[in-house]
Amino acid sequence: MAKLPDAVQGVRIVGERFVRSRRQQNPEGRMAFMNHIRELRNRVVKMALGLIAGMAAGFAVFTPVWHVVQRPLCSTAIRGHFGCHTAGVNQLVLNGPLDSFYLRVKVAVIVGVIVSSPVWLYQVWDFIAPGLYAREKRWSYLFLGTAAPSSSAIGAGAVRQDRAGAPSADGGRLARAAASFEWICG
Repeated sequence: MAKLPDAVQGVRIVGERFVRSRRQQNPEGRMAFMNHIRELRNRVVKMALGLIAGMAAGFAVFTPVWHVVQRPLCSTAIRGHFGCHTAGVNQLVLNGPLDSFYLRVKVAVIVGVIVSSPVWLYQVWDFIAPGLYAREKRWSYLFLGTAAPSSSAIGAGAVRQDRAGAPSADGGRLARAAASFEWICG
């Protein structure tokens, strides 16, 4: 029986020969239209599964996420009252019988999109990248290398400002709270 490293080496040689023969058959890496459609379908299915897993996580952590979303409204003084537990003041009004469920679904979808973003961003990139020229790939790496840290820094600054309670340029915490509730609640 062959030793494991020899077997692995044999697999590598066979794999390299297979890749080399495929490249000789199709040196430019072109695909037929239906192969592109199949590839796109597979990528969309993987993205959907990642989003569903993220939404399940969003349903599981709804309460802590909702407290984070609700905190700006609860800590804002409206008509001299603070807090969300004062009757008629600083309260979210749900008008329909299914509104609380829809609110949970909306929060779960947003959390799912954020949590599963590495999965679906990778799938989008892996579908698009083979069609790019080397120069275009270089520019996209440069863009990603500058955009990811800067957007992370902006997000961290926004979280820090919210935790510090400092007023923002748009008129303060009340405006931010109203905007976040409008965005979440529709």
